[in-house]
Amino acid sequence: MNKILLDTSVYGELILDVKSLEKIEKLMNNKKILIYGNKVIRDELRSVSSMSKLGKFSKRIILLNLYDKLVSGHEIKIGDLTNLLAKKYYEEYRKSGGKEALEIIENDFVIIASASIKELDIVVSYDTKTMLSGFSIKAYTKINLENGLRNPAFIAFEEYKKRLNLIDSPV
Repeated sequence: MNKILLDTSVYGELILDVKSLEKIEKLMNNKKILIYGNKVIRDELRSVSSMSKLGKFSKRIILLNLYDKLVSGHEIKIGDLTNLLAKKYYEEYRKSGGKEALEIIENDFVIIASASIKELDIVVSYDTKTMLSGFSIKAYTKINLENGLRNPAFIAFEEYKKRLNLIDSPV
């Protein structure tokens, strides 16, 4: 069973992509994947404007309901170790040439730190400019190696969708 963390950005895509969502739910029901989340992701979803709508429904409520349904009791706790690891990622990210300010990228690093500590298999994100940038992945790899942690596989949402499409393909 693959243990997967969906980044905040993926939830916004999934509410618009019913086919991919159905495939993820099918994999969950067949016990092929387990979706994890954490407070940072849920808080980012909660910060969506209450005025934002999808049709006549609140986009924030749809996102939070989807998160709760997919994660369903598999929320990773964020503690001191997670925050320390995220800080180390940021220090390495800056050393290797990353330019984003801490305020912009800190949540990404906390999310990855939680996935690394929990030994998740895959992190899926739509955010290829910060979370899945070369500088970020280089930082995760170096710091995780120094701390005896393995990297999850980092997969962009578009690539993950291609993998999901293989589920229904004839062999």
